[in-house]
Amino acid sequence: MTATADVPGRPHPFDPIESPPREPGKEAQVKERQNAENAAAQAVLDPTTLGAVLFSTVVGPQGRAALISGKSYRLGSVVRLDHEGKTIDFLLTEIRSDGIVLQRGEKRFEILLPEPSTLDRMEINVLQEP
Repeated sequence: MTATADVPGRPHPFDPIESPPREPGKEAQVKERQNAENAAAQAVLDPTTLGAVLFSTVVGPQGRAALISGKSYRLGSVVRLDHEGKTIDFLLTEIRSDGIVLQRGEKRFEILLPEPSTLDRMEINVLQEP
């Protein structure tokens, strides 16, 4: 009886397995494709395309806040949005009476409040007493 490791032409079961030979330039092509896909994904990651909707802003002497997609955020908060099961973070850098600015890396995204409709709307004006 002969041990499996002693059969000519047959590898020893505990010898390391060699990787298949790589095609020259193939690795660079794969990396270029991945970089292009990442760049395209970054271009798509606009907060409004990810579903961020600005409902209102509050600007006053006590601070600033914004209602984005049903959640309240203060200035400097991180706004987390979902993209294909991954969480994408944006920093809330500005809150103004007409909109907000979200930032991701070096890119800044301005989201303005929608124009208010005059139907079904009530305005309250606070009068100053003399």
